[in-house]
Amino acid sequence: MPEIFDVSFFIPVYRPRLTWLDAAIRSIVKLIRRSKCRAELLLGDDGSPDGVFPALSGYEREFPGVVRAFHFPENRGVGAASCQLAELSGGRYIASFDQDDIMLPFDLDRVVKFLDGHPEYGASYAQKYLFDDNGLTGEVHGEGFSPFLEFFQPRININAMLIRREVLFAHGNYRPLPYSRINHDVWLMMRLAEDTLYHFDREHPRALYRVHQSQTSKLPEGDQHDFRLMGQDLICRHGALYRRLLLDPEIPRGGTPEEERLIIGLCGLAAFLNQQHPVILRRMTEHAVAAHPEDWGAREILLTILQRDEGRFQQEYRRAMRDFADNADARYTFTNLAVGTAQQRGVAVDKELMGRFQELHRICHTPPEIVKANVPAVRKSGFSWRIPDLKI
Repeated sequence: MPEIFDVSFFIPVYRPRLTWLDAAIRSIVKLIRRSKCRAELLLGDDGSPDGVFPALSGYEREFPGVVRAFHFPENRGVGAASCQLAELSGGRYIASFDQDDIMLPFDLDRVVKFLDGHPEYGASYAQKYLFDDNGLTGEVHGEGFSPFLEFFQPRININAMLIRREVLFAHGNYRPLPYSRINHDVWLMMRLAEDTLYHFDREHPRALYRVHQSQTSKLPEGDQHDFRLMGQDLICRHGALYRRLLLDPEIPRGGTPEEERLIIGLCGLAAFLNQQHPVILRRMTEHAVAAHPEDWGAREILLTILQRDEGRFQQEYRRAMRDFADNADARYTFTNLAVGTAQQRGVAVDKELMGRFQELHRICHTPPEIVKANVPAVRKSGFSWRIPDLKI
């Protein structure tokens, strides 16, 4: 029986760049040491060539009682390694992390206290900021939870997501996809979304996500077909309900919040899989907006559908901006669509709209000091994923 901790972080490791791995490990150890709750970090060598496990064992000796290192002789992929590390952990909350990213020093004690006091939440996540060898790219991942988008366009940040142990294992752990060695974590998030409420922590971002040419998520097998496979898995398990959504004159409502989240998620999946069927696409999206006007993701897709209908687009755009007056991320998404719609029509972008877009872009993409203070020193490289300058 593993020793009990409040939080278990773990990193599956395979053929790492040791300087990047060192930064990831030390950033998590720093977070643990400045926290009052009991936490641990598990490192799992997933069948790397010789030399990696001895390096991991060195961290175990350097940080006794905090770091534990394990060697898995066969390379089975990040999903299988994650599953085994979760089983070896002792945390009430479990969080995975990538070997090339950097943990930000967020308030771990506050998050644990929040989850302890709010059992209705199965997991807690926050934003991550992307960086490369040229510094911050300007891209931010992790937004408020949208049930409508969750089954085909998940935008939550999985890095450093704290998941209740019992919730994680009830949903099958980080089991890998049958036909892919990656996206195991996204598949877990989609399974959790069927009946689990997420907490989005707006106070502190939790990770710096390193973008580079050799990262696993850039492999061809990690492309969109994985999400179609995940969606088909959901349809198979909820076939009768999905059939009702498509064929019944009236879309049903759930009897519980969990059932309603599942219905809205399946509506989003039906819209995604039937993008070339305008009746289904519009019916599912308009139902989601009417039933859940607080779901910013459904509003975004509705505005996308209405881009060719200038009158309806402007009407829904003004309504969305009014309804989400306190959500800068949602307002930026809507305003971005409005600017893009004007460009598609060949119309000059209104100065007021352009000013609003630029201000929201500044608000949503200006990193806090905690992010800027932890980005590694910039070095000139031959590639970059920087967002290009806006040329409207």
